Amino acid sequence: MNKIYLTAIVLVKIILFAQFTHAQDCDNKQWVKIVGRDIDWIETVNATKNYLKFAGKDSSLFAMIRTRLQKGTLEAYPTKDYQFNDPMSLKSINRIFADIYDTTQVTDPITGEELKKIVAIQFDNRLIIKYRIIEKWKYNTETGKTNITIVGLIPLTGAFLGNGSYIGQKGLLLVPFYDVKTVIDLYEQQHPDNRLAEKIWKNYFESNEKPTKKE
Repeated sequence: MNKIYLTAIVLVKIILFAQFTHAQDCDNKQWVKIVGRDIDWIETVNATKNYLKFAGKDSSLFAMIRTRLQKGTLEAYPTKDYQFNDPMSLKSINRIFADIYDTTQVTDPITGEELKKIVAIQFDNRLIIKYRIIEKWKYNTETGKTNITIVGLIPLTGAFLGNGSYIGQKGLLLVPFYDVKTVIDLYEQQHPDNRLAEKIWKNYFESNEKPTKKE
């Protein structure tokens, strides 16, 4: 009975994995798939979310990434360009972080007249608390080995309708991991208790959230 039970578990796992990644190469020896894994990269101190934004000279991870993006020292790609074929121009990158102008009703304190005032809304780095880790999975059918390589990082922010209704998450842009790794290393030197590797490892084995297929 135990052998039958264990066999059933193994069979279910194999079926689930087959649904997750399909053969890509013609010779059928290696299956390749690009998947996304959302990492909730915030610090929690006394049940209060810190959002990785600190006082003084310290900086959040996204602030460090954004600075380099807007200086042109870090390349970015559209969120679905997993092959990194079409780099974004600096103009396109800066457009993402440009101020948004809106109108608001104000009351003149002297006349009491209702007036419309144009206000500039700046992009708030604190909106980025999650990152989509883009992974390339390679499964060798001959050796039975699976190789997982992180290839990209997508900062995630909330997406809203015009009436303010939240409709989900939205990726800003895709950064090659081999480029942004130096920024992550610098950040982790300042925050040794908030490391990407630990977040990913915990996501593999402790999270109920499944990675999503990208191509």
